[in-house]
Amino acid sequence: MLIFLSGNDSYLAGHAIKQIKDKYLAKNDGAELVAIDETTSAPNWADLQAVPLFATTRLVIIRRLGLFPLSVQKILPRVLADVPSSTVVVVWDGRAVADQELLQALAGASKTIAVTTPVGKARTHWIAKRATELGLELSGEAVAALAAEPITDLWWLETELQSRLGGELSGGRAREQASEPFVFFNLVRKQDWSGVRQELARKVRQGEPMELTMGSLAAAVRKELRPSDEKRALTALLIDIDLGLKTGFLEGESAAAIIGAHLPTPRRNRVQWEQSWEEMAS
Repeated sequence: MLIFLSGNDSYLAGHAIKQIKDKYLAKNDGAELVAIDETTSAPNWADLQAVPLFATTRLVIIRRLGLFPLSVQKILPRVLADVPSSTVVVVWDGRAVADQELLQALAGASKTIAVTTPVGKARTHWIAKRATELGLELSGEAVAALAAEPITDLWWLETELQSRLGGELSGGRAREQASEPFVFFNLVRKQDWSGVRQELARKVRQGEPMELTMGSLAAAVRKELRPSDEKRALTALLIDIDLGLKTGFLEGESAAAIIGAHLPTPRRNRVQWEQSWEEMAS
């Protein structure tokens, strides 16, 4: 089975892949998971055409196919045509695919999901729908104002919606929902870096999207820390980690470990991030 994610929006693609992966692994206990992107060193495509040896099913996720060399794109139509029925392949192009035969193969996918950044009315609809999903009550004027912002990045919109949760929700249940997105603001304000590390580890354990976690932490650093070398260094690191998450170079646990290791630490100027993660996860 082939599922094709068509478009260049990393937010929509990331969420679609997560939903597919969670649903597939929930239904297929012990399934083999294979992740491939343009940075993977010499992937053995022949393995995808073989039945899994130590699992009954296999889920293959190929990210940013449009960035693969043309020589690789040319061999993939044959590979995709000969994948066993026990394997599900998810392909996100990321940008336009150059090889015409591969384009035809993708066009014949069992399911195609559009992951193109919404514009115009579609953007307004996405903001209203996402606000409803978050339990955030936004007026029509507030939705229109967000839709009119020049920043088209859905990651920015998601962070902006998350940041508005506390001010516009009402009622006991709403306040309980709103407390989580703002936990970093309180911790950073008190410069409770140990608490920040523990919160990062907790969010990883609970499976929360690390992109949102880092967005919330970055907003807290911007708002609660006074201008200083420490603030500039943390901001630069968070920008790098955000880019790594959005491009797939970093997984959630690695991102949490790296930022945890570089948070200010009393009487210690630097720690190895592997050691820091062990402390956070314990």
